[in-house]
Amino acid sequence: MFAAGAVLGLLPLTGCNSSTTADTEAVPVTSATDDGTALNKRGAVEVALGEPATVRGPSGALILEVTGTALSAKGCPNNTTDRTQITKQKLTATVSIGNQTSTEWLWPSDFYYVDASGKVTRNLTTSDATPCPGAGKNAFIDLPANSSADGFATLDIPNTATVIGYQSDLSGSDVQIEWKLPTS
Repeated sequence: MFAAGAVLGLLPLTGCNSSTTADTEAVPVTSATDDGTALNKRGAVEVALGEPATVRGPSGALILEVTGTALSAKGCPNNTTDRTQITKQKLTATVSIGNQTSTEWLWPSDFYYVDASGKVTRNLTTSDATPCPGAGKNAFIDLPANSSADGFATLDIPNTATVIGYQSDLSGSDVQIEWKLPTS
């Protein structure tokens, strides 16, 4: 079930509830968290790549903020699964967390991709498990509460992707962010 911002009361508004024949109302395209952050139809905080993305809990406390996002294939090996359809890239970012404990933030297995038709593909499906080299590849592991770090996650992105998504509930709070990719 997708949810964002640890706002359990919003689950029915984000299109996450199960459908039955008694459900006749259309699911809204966007909803909002308690702090007014808009959520897209998949229940994610949605921003353009490069823009800050912030997820807060029901009390307004910071759970996760991701800033300075950028993609680069420089120094990354080719994807060995399908180098013509998948490009291995570093998603560089600064991660700031609130009073949360989690073993990992922006872990590659927590990413997914959405194409123009809305089809979702998990990074677990596209990844050949070979990370891009460089300082910062493990920067988001075991961060203490109320801290931040600069680093990157290795992603194996389908060339048809229009959105990169991240979803994790390791901290005990559902976190879902989607970055819209620039059109070329």
